[in-house]
Amino acid sequence: MKSTLKLKPIIVTPIAIGQNIPASLVKAPVNDFSRPIAPLITAEYIKDAVNFRIVVFIDSNNTKAPTLGVASNNTDFYLQYDSREEVPKSYTAWYIDVFYTCKYVDKVTVYNNDIDPVTSRGTETTVQQG
Repeated sequence: MKSTLKLKPIIVTPIAIGQNIPASLVKAPVNDFSRPIAPLITAEYIKDAVNFRIVVFIDSNNTKAPTLGVASNNTDFYLQYDSREEVPKSYTAWYIDVFYTCKYVDKVTVYNNDIDPVTSRGTETTVQQG
């Protein structure tokens, strides 16, 4: 799970600033609220790079933008942030748009990783050809 580099996103912005999403509306799979919620992603291969569009739900008390790192296998990516130990009462949805230069890969997995460390089960997606 070690990140080998941090990617510089084109856009990292909270969606609906100041509009905290109640935890009751953000359903975690298998109702494991102690584990971060897996991100929503699309991935498209365009001219020697994968373009990720990611929506991730992070504790509303955390106002610092998440960072995106990549593991040495070039197919596992981690949205990293630091959150309190308590189960969140509300979430902020963050939108991230980033290009990652690499050889073509057919599938990628993006994990939501609280650096405490607790990691989501991840979201695997097929990389579309652009």
